[in-house]
Amino acid sequence: MILRDELTGKMEALVPRAIKVVPTAKSLSHSFQMLNWVSDAKPEISRIGFAMGVYGTSSRILTTVFGAPITYASFGAAVAPGQLSMNELQELFKIQDLNREAQIYAYAGKEANGSPQLESMNRKLKMQNHNAVCVPLETDDLDELMAITEKISFAGIQLASPLKELYEKQLAQSKPLPTHSLFQDF
Repeated sequence: MILRDELTGKMEALVPRAIKVVPTAKSLSHSFQMLNWVSDAKPEISRIGFAMGVYGTSSRILTTVFGAPITYASFGAAVAPGQLSMNELQELFKIQDLNREAQIYAYAGKEANGSPQLESMNRKLKMQNHNAVCVPLETDDLDELMAITEKISFAGIQLASPLKELYEKQLAQSKPLPTHSLFQDF
């Protein structure tokens, strides 16, 4: 983080209208670190940032919710891991209608990106005309997911296997976990 903060300071010292940082995420946590970086922008200097790779898909969808003026997408089929097409961003995730007050739901698990459940949840949200989106959280690490839920306010998360079974096992063992209502079936 020190290197990122130092780099950010050097770029902001040039007083640009915007700065852009787009690293490759090695974990889901890296995506949310980028979103926090975007949300920490000074009003006079916009920050454009998201993470690339399969772990970065959620950050590509949420970056404008966290304050970035734009995100990036392909015009046709995705050409890189984690990338989304313009059609997906507009039709499935309706990012053009989202703002900082958007409710964030998620579908978490291995292969969450592009899952039919994700598409179904977003169709339901679209039909209800909510300022809400359901994003994929590509992980099979329950501890990582728990750490993210402590920093990001999700309206709800649906767990796929094996996360669901791991969560239920920890719940049965009375380990401290977030409120059960955070993890739900849609």
